[in-house]
Amino acid sequence: MRAEDFATGMEEHIARPFQALFKNDRAFALANQIDYLLLRAEQERLIRAYARTGLQDGGLEMDFFVFTRLFQHKGLLSAQEFQLCERLYSQIRSAQPPPEGILCLRAPWK
Repeated sequence: MRAEDFATGMEEHIARPFQALFKNDRAFALANQIDYLLLRAEQERLIRAYARTGLQDGGLEMDFFVFTRLFQHKGLLSAQEFQLCERLYSQIRSAQPPPEGILCLRAPWK
């Protein structure tokens, strides 16, 4: 299969409105995470509308279970902000079925 045979959803750092703001001011952590959770839900919905196989570089689960939790652990999100993201994730996932598969690739770090 070729790349164009897949419906894709990419992270799109440059296009994300809060990404650059967050890099310069950690106060934008919550807005950045909400934006990514919504982006991933929107991408997933669009991918499911296509008849071809879909791929996301990360996806909703990674953005919530990895990055949102990491930001809370690092003190970038308060407990209340994390709970807000958790509520949003739960609402999104209850409205959309879970992914059919998640593939985790690991490469040695040098």
